[in-house]
Amino acid sequence: MQGIVERVQADRFLVDSSWVVPASGALFTGKARQVGRIKTGYWAEVDGKWREGGIFRADRIKTDEDYPGHTFQGQLKSQGLQEADKIGKGKQAYTHPEVVAYVSNIGMSVVPEWAKSQFKFQFGVIRDPTLNAFALPDGSIFVHTGLLARVENDSQLAAILGHEATHVTQRHGARGYKKQLTTFLPAMIGAEIVGTAVGDDKNSFVKAATALGLNLTLSAAVNGYGRSQEDQADRVGMRYMVEAGYDPTPAPRVWDIFNETYGDQSKVENFFYGNHSTNAARKKNQQEEIRRHYSDPAALKITRPVNEEGYQKAMLPLTRDNSMLDFEAKRYPLAKAGFERVLRHLPEDPASLTYLGRIARLSSDQPGRFPEAEERFRKAIQSDPRYPDAHRELGRLLASQKKRSEAKAQLKQYLDLAPVDAPDRRDVRAELAKL
Repeated sequence: MQGIVERVQADRFLVDSSWVVPASGALFTGKARQVGRIKTGYWAEVDGKWREGGIFRADRIKTDEDYPGHTFQGQLKSQGLQEADKIGKGKQAYTHPEVVAYVSNIGMSVVPEWAKSQFKFQFGVIRDPTLNAFALPDGSIFVHTGLLARVENDSQLAAILGHEATHVTQRHGARGYKKQLTTFLPAMIGAEIVGTAVGDDKNSFVKAATALGLNLTLSAAVNGYGRSQEDQADRVGMRYMVEAGYDPTPAPRVWDIFNETYGDQSKVENFFYGNHSTNAARKKNQQEEIRRHYSDPAALKITRPVNEEGYQKAMLPLTRDNSMLDFEAKRYPLAKAGFERVLRHLPEDPASLTYLGRIARLSSDQPGRFPEAEERFRKAIQSDPRYPDAHRELGRLLASQKKRSEAKAQLKQYLDLAPVDAPDRRDVRAELAKL
């Protein structure tokens, strides 16, 4: 086990997800030759065995003032801050103030106090329907709308943001920088040459980041930090969320969400790309982490209980917006699930009803698709007669069924209600002319 020392007490110190206690006769090498001389921020490598209560009994302890790659950290923090600024000002930044504040509040809650003075943590949201999140070395952390729309509660989001915060606190960027120089950038060049999925339309943010030359961002979002560091981020991120008062029990369920959406090892969409453990293995690892460290209810201080209802209500605007992105990408089952989640909380939401009608109409294998679509469109109009898109879609459906008179009325109503610069005004006028 190895990592940055985060805390030191009289006879033990905290590394990775565990308190380390020297065994009798333990061999100390490196900077500190006893626990009392180890300082917070030191690099530690320990060998030994797990003991009862999740304590790691170390037979060998090696420490150093500096972690591997420390000479790169200043450069990477500066570059990360510059890239984060470009992301925040870019077209794909999702800026709904309540949603961003909600994510930021959970994110800052899982950042350990000692780290807040060393990094300028900030949390942002990216308008992209893929399931992804990434951290830059300066403390900037971004989550895609696709991931936020699939997560079910605060605790799961806390686990994800704790994971990303760990990449920052454990200096994974600097520690893996040499390897990234020799593997990531040549791989990206090769991907561009052979036309692989790295920059295709399914990864719109990656495509935009490539165009802007955001190399750190691409490395974090596409390549991740390698298997051992991702696994460490899973463990330490869980510790961060528990220390913040969240219940760790729902965290392993995140990997089921990935499997349900993409299967066990999607290389195209996965917020841990690259050479990492499979989703099933990571779920099992997190369950083992809970068993080892957090299985005693009396020892857990849960001050932030699982809040599924509150989380989903807070994310309703994002869930709707992300479902529209899924629809545009022709990911109709995912879009349908998102709109249905919105309707569970807002049963008369006209946009969700209209999109569900469009999805029903496009379901060519469903014999009752047209009546279902018409029912959705009419319910949307009943809910909000001034929502233009419902009139347009109902008009088009009626026109396809040769109901010309009512179709014309609905399409005219759309033109009356839609903004003057609506991009499909010309198309709707042409459709009216044909009727």
